[in-house]
Amino acid sequence: MWRNLLIQALHQVAVLLVLNFSSLTILGLKDDGDKAHAYKVKNSLIFNAFVMCQKFNEFNARKPEEINCFRGVTKNYLFMGIVGFTLILQYNSIGSCGLYPLASALSAGLLRSWGSRLQFRRLRFRHSS
Repeated sequence: MWRNLLIQALHQVAVLLVLNFSSLTILGLKDDGDKAHAYKVKNSLIFNAFVMCQKFNEFNARKPEEINCFRGVTKNYLFMGIVGFTLILQYNSIGSCGLYPLASALSAGLLRSWGSRLQFRRLRFRHSS
């Protein structure tokens, strides 16, 4: 159990630090003319990444002694309901209306742009090593 907690904590800290210090470059917003908008988009990404890390932590904490933490997850309707409800709240707070004060509302075009850029960088990194 302690091993899982330590690995999850280190992973979350690493992801959030990388996103905090290099997400403007990763998303191609470093040369954006509107710096306030660029930082709001960066904060949106960091907040969403934090929430998703917490969601995966819920799955890992569900059965900490098993290697496959997803086994039998669909049989627990309460757990699935809680995960679904929090994901809907996350989408409503950031995705549609931008309720988080330091973040911007995310559009479908922006999400597709992020996905394509991150996918391209992942492929480029994989083939360069």
